[in-house]
Amino acid sequence: MGRRHIYGMAELRRTALERVELVAVADRDRARADSLADEAHDVLGRRPRVFPDLSSLAASGLVDAVSITAQTDIHADLCCGALEAGLHVLVEKPLAVTIEECLRVQRTLRRSDAASLWQRTSGARRETGWPAP
Repeated sequence: MGRRHIYGMAELRRTALERVELVAVADRDRARADSLADEAHDVLGRRPRVFPDLSSLAASGLVDAVSITAQTDIHADLCCGALEAGLHVLVEKPLAVTIEECLRVQRTLRRSDAASLWQRTSGARRETGWPAP
């Protein structure tokens, strides 16, 4: 999870929009995940659980949604994995590296009845199936 997002969540806590709770961090790099979890504890007052990857996080049943802040070249794979697990997704821009990857995410989203995709742009944008190309 991007460190900036921890501070963004702290800002939301100071408003009437405090409806999001950071309960978990997933990262293949355990040291980085632990560092983020420790920083979240310092900033938010609670240490999220740490998972080694998205699939184990999704299988835990702890979360309804994920915020994808990984490097761009794995955005599409993570989005598809989360959507296939029935999770709502907030993803940083760009959605993916190639148009084909974007279309793969779109197809996965369309097959995922319970999930939605939010693309982080200058404003939030919710997609629930995208119009047909």
